[in-house]
Amino acid sequence: MTVISKDKVKPDEDFWWHLFLGFIVFVVIGVCCFAAMGVALSHFIPNFDSAPAYVNAVFLPMIFISGVFYDADDAPQFLLDIAQVLPLKHLIDGLSGAMVTGEGVADNWVALVVLAIWTAGSSVLAVRGFSWEARRA
Repeated sequence: MTVISKDKVKPDEDFWWHLFLGFIVFVVIGVCCFAAMGVALSHFIPNFDSAPAYVNAVFLPMIFISGVFYDADDAPQFLLDIAQVLPLKHLIDGLSGAMVTGEGVADNWVALVVLAIWTAGSSVLAVRGFSWEARRA
């Protein structure tokens, strides 16, 4: 993190801690969000063999729409509107803000709120669908 932010920070400043904190916050909320989404999705998967198809059907469109592989600003407007609802777009914004543009958590509070909402909603679905007993196929 220090190397990435070195061009934005004067050597005598402690500003890089601010960026590192933003990076850690978005990594933690991102891990919690996508872990909860994975557990919530697992309740809808009927068996082990069909798991890759279900996961790919959900996450691959999210990856392409959110702009992981391309600059999302060049996408059509309806895809940008869909991406604004998805958590991956906001995780990308928060992490790139901390690592690339030098923005902290306060600058990306909307992304943090969207990720927190997705984390809470996915956690509720994950807990509601949890059972100690195996499902019958």
